[in-house]
Amino acid sequence: MVAFLLSPSLRSWADGVQVIGGLRNDGISADSVIPLISAYPQLQGLGGQSVHGATGVALLVNGFVVGVEITDPGYGYTNAPSVVFSGGGGSGAFGTALVRNGSVVEIRIEDAGFDYSIPPVVKIAPPSKPPELVSRVTRVSVRLTVFAGGHYQLFSSKNLITWTPQGPDFIAQTESVIQEFETSEAGNYFKLVLLP
Repeated sequence: MVAFLLSPSLRSWADGVQVIGGLRNDGISADSVIPLISAYPQLQGLGGQSVHGATGVALLVNGFVVGVEITDPGYGYTNAPSVVFSGGGGSGAFGTALVRNGSVVEIRIEDAGFDYSIPPVVKIAPPSKPPELVSRVTRVSVRLTVFAGGHYQLFSSKNLITWTPQGPDFIAQTESVIQEFETSEAGNYFKLVLLP
């Protein structure tokens, strides 16, 4: 819910009626999606690196995988990623990634496999992306500060040219009136008119 305030201290005259206040609803519509601040820490390295996966190249000796040269340590890891060796003509190689400060620093070879004729491709799983939290605004609440006993009409507009009544006209019972609307029904701009 988004709240707005119109004050009777802002006054002008238009078409023989007194216009009290005016307000812009900055871009909130039925289609608006407003990102919120995530509780997840922003994953950004000291050098400005962003979240991305690590890469490496397998090192072979006599058909056995004896190590992995880390070509890019990646960034954003919170857990050790899986490591898979594929291709190269052999089978059975297995390694475990070690993560320090969000980056892969080493692949420890747990099983060297056998019969590799060329280095297998090293596939290191990417880091998990932080969750994204979004909120969809579906209603707008307009709080009007008015004079009790005054006869008013709230108008809304999408372009500041065409104004349409927003809800029925009303006689204020108190000095504060709240009107709520679906965002699909309301414009982005509001004005309050004091009727005769």
